[in-house]
Amino acid sequence: MQSRLARAYSGTSPSDDKVPDPGGAKAGTPRVPAAQETPPRSLQGLLKLVGEQGDQSDKFTQVATFLMLIGQEEAARILRYLPEDLVERLSGEIAQSRYVPKSEAQSVLQRFERLQEHEDGRIIGGVDTAQAMLVQAFGEEQGKHLLYKAVPEAKPSRFSFLQDLDPRQLRILLKDESIPVIAIVLSAVPARLGSKLLAQYEPELRLQLARRIARAGQVDSAVLERISEKLKESIREHGHTITEEVDGSSRLAAILKHIDLRSEERILGSLQQESPDLSERVREHLFTIDTILDIDDRDLQEVLQEFADMEIALLLKGKEQGIREKIMRNVSSGRQELIASEYTHLGAQLRSEVDAAAKDFIAHLRKLDEEGKIRIHRRDDQWVT
Repeated sequence: MQSRLARAYSGTSPSDDKVPDPGGAKAGTPRVPAAQETPPRSLQGLLKLVGEQGDQSDKFTQVATFLMLIGQEEAARILRYLPEDLVERLSGEIAQSRYVPKSEAQSVLQRFERLQEHEDGRIIGGVDTAQAMLVQAFGEEQGKHLLYKAVPEAKPSRFSFLQDLDPRQLRILLKDESIPVIAIVLSAVPARLGSKLLAQYEPELRLQLARRIARAGQVDSAVLERISEKLKESIREHGHTITEEVDGSSRLAAILKHIDLRSEERILGSLQQESPDLSERVREHLFTIDTILDIDDRDLQEVLQEFADMEIALLLKGKEQGIREKIMRNVSSGRQELIASEYTHLGAQLRSEVDAAAKDFIAHLRKLDEEGKIRIHRRDDQWVT
């Protein structure tokens, strides 16, 4: 069987699997050959055997394949006898492998005097396989050291812990950091997360960060370690409160929706004088797609007449049921059919296009409200008869 072939190359006998190590090592502890031990004769000829056909790279590829075929435990026994530079080379080959086709597995095993059938016709390689073999052969610390030396990209990033944060949380975490530090973090996190984080900054700061990243050279590992530890400490200190930073403009808008219109206008007018930008952000939060629910039906009917069937169909994409029902209820039955047909014809749409349609509609509502042409009910409006 396969295990018999593996033992021939690892220099073990069937009883080795059952008899405790004479040195009294605990179960699971890697068995390191004593200084006087020499590799089995069969192992001494292993590289020569596969090197008889093919070039040098082919030789290492086939040895790596053989190690994957015989399993982690037996492969670990073989690796213990090999020189460190060879272990590194084989580790790299194993880590770069994704699977071994059945035909190739048969060819390699035939060269090692054994044919082994496999259920799914392939053997899984990869970084995890290489790491498991090395850790079993040399122990946790030395095994990982060898793996990272052979396959540098396998080493976890110092900033991998940041991948659990969403872009908003990450920005909060970095709010007191300098531009160079933020640029380092942007370069270290996955590109998708980095792009979303960069998009959250103001245009001018975004440009400064982009320049810093583009001009970045090598950064001292000690500096990276200090930044990493500082960010970890910040997360430990703040815990979940990192997610609780308040968006003041959004919170104020939510409050204003529940007060009378005169008070709202007075507050916004005062805010406009003090900070036009902040006033604008509050007004944007006051007018969202949910504003449709607060518009009088008669006013909404007139608004919808200004939009084409296709525009309304696009507006309906991805909206909550209540909003869709409110819109469809305020068009004629004949137009409902036309809009439904357009909705089906449009099919799936890009989120950016749907959001743009909603933004245009909301901007139109806001303009009509400022001109006094529509009335938006406040949540706590009181009616007098």
